[in-house]
This record gives sequence, C-alpha cells and structure tokens, in this order.
Amino acid sequence: MAKGRYGWRIAGFIFKALCGLIIALVIGIIAWRIIDRSITPKQVKTIIPNYKLCEAYEKNNGKLTLYTQKQNEYTQEDHNYGYFANGGTLFIDEADQIQFILRYNKSTLEHVAEDFKLSEVPSREENIFDVSLVIMYDLTPENEKDNDGKTPEAVERVRISPSGEALSYQKTLYNYHKYVFDGIEVDKSVLAIYVDVYYVGELDYDERSLGTLMIYDYTYPKKEYKLTKNDIKAIEGFEGGLVKSNGTGYAITLPASGTIVEVRKEYERFLSSVSDELIAKAEEKIAPHIEEQSNSGYYLFADSEGYLCLGVEVIKDIDPPNVETYEDYTISSGCGIDHDHIFYSERISK
Repeated sequence: MAKGRYGWRIAGFIFKALCGLIIALVIGIIAWRIIDRSITPKQVKTIIPNYKLCEAYEKNNGKLTLYTQKQNEYTQEDHNYGYFANGGTLFIDEADQIQFILRYNKSTLEHVAEDFKLSEVPSREENIFDVSLVIMYDLTPENEKDNDGKTPEAVERVRISPSGEALSYQKTLYNYHKYVFDGIEVDKSVLAIYVDVYYVGELDYDERSLGTLMIYDYTYPKKEYKLTKNDIKAIEGFEGGLVKSNGTGYAITLPASGTIVEVRKEYERFLSSVSDELIAKAEEKIAPHIEEQSNSGYYLFADSEGYLCLGVEVIKDIDPPNVETYEDYTISSGCGIDHDHIFYSERISK
C-alpha cells in the first residue's frame, strides 16, 4: 500500500509540474508577443530623410520641433477590430511633414482574403494597402462651438497621399510600412488627422475604408520627440544627389547633358522616391530621340499613373514640308507646317 501511495504522489508531482510548465509556456508566449509587438524595428523606426526634411534641418541648424500624440493604437470597429495598428507617428513642424508607420499582423491578410473573397491569402511580401491621410480643417476658427462634429459645413475634409512608396519591413508575425507625407502644416486650423487604409484591389475613397486610425486631435497634448543618434546620422548622411534645392523650390540636374530641369510644386511630393539611377537611365533612353529626330527639344516632368516621369518634347523637322501638288494648284497641308511635335517619357520615381 505504501508503494502505491508513493507512486500516486510521484504521478501527482509530475502532473503538477507539467501543468506549471504549460502555464509558464503560455505566459511566456503571451509576454513574448507583447514585447515583440511593442518594439518597433530600427529599420523603420529611424526617421526617413528626404529633401524637405534635410532642408528644414539645415535652415534651423539641426533644431527641429518634433512631437507625437497618444491615440488609440488599433482599429477598433466591429468589421476591422485589431486589423491595423499605429506603429509610430512623428510630426515635424519645420518640414511640414508627417511620418507614419502602419503595422499589422499576418492574420490581417487572412481577414482581407475572407472579406474580399480572394482565391488565396495575399503574400506578406506584397503591399496590398493604399494609405492616405484625411485632414479635417476648421473653416470657422472664430467659433469653437461648431467643432463637435455636428456641423459638417464648418469643416473641410482634405485627403493627402504619401510623397512616395512606403519603406517596408517584416519581423516575425508583423509587417511594417512607413510613409512620409509632405506639405502638411499642422496649425490651429487643423482639428484632426486620420489615416485611412484601403485594399488596393477595390480602391474607392467614396466607400468605407478597411481601417481608420486617428493620429492627431487638436485637443490632445503633444509629446516632444528628440532625434536619436540614428535619426541624426540618417539626416546628416542624406545625399540629395541629382535633386537640389534652388532656394524657391527644387530642380534636377540630368547627369549626361548637365541640363537643369525645374520641378513644379505639384510634383515635389514625388521627390522622396526619385532615384539618381532612374534619372540617369531615363535620360539615356530619351536623349537618342532628340539626336535622331530633331535639332531641338526640351525636358519637363509629368505625372503618369502615380509616378514622376522625365519627358521631352521633340520637335521633328519635316523636310520637305507636307505639300501636295496637283495639275492646276498646290495644297500645303497643315498650312505650311514644316515640323511635328513628339513626346517621350521615362519613369524616374520608385
């Protein structure tokens, strides 16, 4: 009998030990998930430098006003609970810039496949989301009583697209996409700023977004952000390359010909994603058309399907001019036109 009781005690001890081990393992996994989720990888946490930011940094001798705001971290509506998270938002006053990190779990891709009845779950390597800002401007700043959301005519809603493609990174279960938005002055007229996330396969801004995150509320306090060593290194090490500020705006120098092409204001949003390599390749492809078909032509920039393109209008000589001669008379087609206009373009933004 003693041996039987001893055996049961050992079995009980082993059972308790296993239960304790399982509990400890579950707690450990939960703790790891929480810690892993809370640590933003430095690859996306470090500030992304571009021409706007570096110019502001130089003008202010490295002293920038940077801040964040504490807002709800996750999407919390019934149809998208936990789909997306605010992985970090940074407001940079002197550069009129906002940098935002979108974070989501790989399970979000499974939900998207289910919500949109896709045949398969999208790959983690593919960024299937359209991200934009929606800024709410106060049209009656003298009257704060109509800022309660019940007077829509007192508010203007403006949507802003990112300056370029996102910087993407994957870590364990999570995907990160960091976006830069330029030309946003967060002054007293701004009531709120939201991030809208849409599935690119069914993009329609008139429809409900897949997820919306508030990143700014004028009634919330601002939390100061100080540049880290990695931030400073990234900004000070940024080389503008072929894109340079000309005092009032920006211009791009074409490497082969040395031609300087002004960048119009509406195209400055592309500059953060412009590549020196693409500029050189674009000029290399376009230049022969000028040499072969014309003795003149001029370069310009154009927006084509969401990319910035280097273009050239080639003036092609028609020699002889388009003239048709008949027995009793001559017709000069095009009223004596002796040249034609042909446009060529190549993409220079990523």
